[in-house]
Amino acid sequence: MTNKPISISGCKRKCACQRKVRKVCKVRKVRKVKFINPRIFTVSGNIGGESSFPIGTTPTTRQQIAVNIPPRRSLILTTARYCFTDSGIQFSISFTGTGISGNRFIAQSFCAEERPNLTLFTNTSSVTVRLILLFQTANTLPVASNLFPQDGWFARFVIR
Repeated sequence: MTNKPISISGCKRKCACQRKVRKVCKVRKVRKVKFINPRIFTVSGNIGGESSFPIGTTPTTRQQIAVNIPPRRSLILTTARYCFTDSGIQFSISFTGTGISGNRFIAQSFCAEERPNLTLFTNTSSVTVRLILLFQTANTLPVASNLFPQDGWFARFVIR
């Protein structure tokens, strides 16, 4: 690569845009665009192992992760994908923290993609709050249900 100036269509003379200076060429006006990039993160997991095993009716945590929510920001679940082999399994995403409360996502099916755009938690305080996100499963049927090694989930979150 050479450091020769690149001619910009419309520029007849050597202007500031060709000298790599932060001034704007008068022929080619540049607008400043302010882009606010929200904090986006994903969490995925699967049951794993070598064989299936029975599951009870009380929600059991299968995965957990810590998340810091800055002051005056919200944790939003934008996408949830999950698939469980047994139709009696119910998937849910909730959180725990000292003295805090909020919403809980409960899956509508045993295998689907949902876009709930659900605000799980809003930090109204002036300090950062640490949440523990919980990914849980439970049996919703009166008969025994099993979790299989290939069962899994994917969730996309935004902090705004």
